[in-house]
This record gives sequence, structure tokens and C-alpha cells, in this order.
Amino acid sequence: CNWIGLQGIVINVPTSGIVDLPSECRFQARYGRLVILSVSSGLGTAAVPTGTTPVGVRFTDWYGCYLQNTTNTCTGQLSTILSTDVTKWRHAAYDSVNKFLYFCDVSLDGTHLLCFCTPDGVTWNAMPSYIGGLVGFDTTTSMMYAMDTKWVAMVGSIDCVNWSIVSAADQAKINASATPPTSIPGKPAATLGSVIIGPWTADFTGLQLGGQYMAKWANCCS
Repeated sequence: CNWIGLQGIVINVPTSGIVDLPSECRFQARYGRLVILSVSSGLGTAAVPTGTTPVGVRFTDWYGCYLQNTTNTCTGQLSTILSTDVTKWRHAAYDSVNKFLYFCDVSLDGTHLLCFCTPDGVTWNAMPSYIGGLVGFDTTTSMMYAMDTKWVAMVGSIDCVNWSIVSAADQAKINASATPPTSIPGKPAATLGSVIIGPWTADFTGLQLGGQYMAKWANCCS
């Protein structure tokens, strides 16, 4: 077996109380938790009242290591959100022709991205709710491109107000030619520093233009 993204696996423990998982059984996770669902009779030799049988759990060996590379044994997509993944986390892109900044931030409930754009940091436009993230700016078409929330359909705009659908046949070409958005990872202020996006800078607090904050991240603690 090969457990990737292990959840809710029930393991029957024999009366000997010893469970050895096969070496090929592995799971990938941030942590492991063992929950005792029920206790049957026959564990141990001491006579104890029903419902008060002592249960002990001891790990003799727990092996693990960091994954340096993506393995070819993963059977499913990992659900862990990485703050460097522009499909899941804060990112921005600049339209150098039409002079618009586009950015997407994580919603307060953390379930999706909300995207906005501005020409000057004073006037802001909320992008349509069906947009799930930015693809980037393409100088050959002078358009900013974005994907829907399922990352299937692509749209493009020159003004962040009017969006046109990109044909499936053209998506690969746009992906290859567009300048990808800049990731703004969730790092401490000192580690993140300033991220340059055209004439704009992004840091731990928000977005600056000309040294002035024009927007602050919705879920920033400060």
C-alpha cells in the first residue's frame, strides 16, 4: 500500500498488542495522531472490570524524512497550501503598457483568493468573483490574463473591468509568453523584505507606491 495524504485509516490491533506496518506503507503529513476507537476483550491477563481495561500505546520506531523532490508514487494532489504557490496564495502582477497593478489576496476565511487592480492606488476595482488567480501580463497582446477558480478557463483584460475569454487553443501560447505573477510568500517581515512588482513594492504589511502604503493585506496581524 502507499498512503499519500493519509486520513481516517482504521487499523485493527491483534490481541498480542503489536502492530507492524509493512515497510511499503507510507503516508505524507505534517503530523500523525493515533485515536483509540474501541477496546475488545482479551487484551492482557489481568482481571479488570468491563470498560476499565488499561490501554497503552508505544511507538518503538517512527521513521520519517523531508521530501526533497516530488515522488512518482503520489496518487493524489497534496492539499497543503504553500505560500509560494500563486494558485493558492497572495501574488501580484504589473501591466507595464496600460499601467495597472493586479493582485490577489487570500480571503478572510482562507478558502479562496480575492483579486483587485488599480491604476494609481487610489481607485480600486474588484475583479469578478469567478477569477481565481493571475496568469500574468503578456507584452505581445498588452493584456493581463487570469484563470477561473477551477484553473480551467482563461480570461484577459486591458483595463481590469472588461474581461474576454481566451480560447483553449490559445491558452498554451499565453502561458508560455506571459510574464508570471510575482509570489508574495507568507514569511516574517524581516525575511520577506520588499518584493518588487513594477513601480510597486510589496512587503509584510501591504502594497506601496512611491513609498506610501496604498493597501494593507486583509488578514495581516498589524
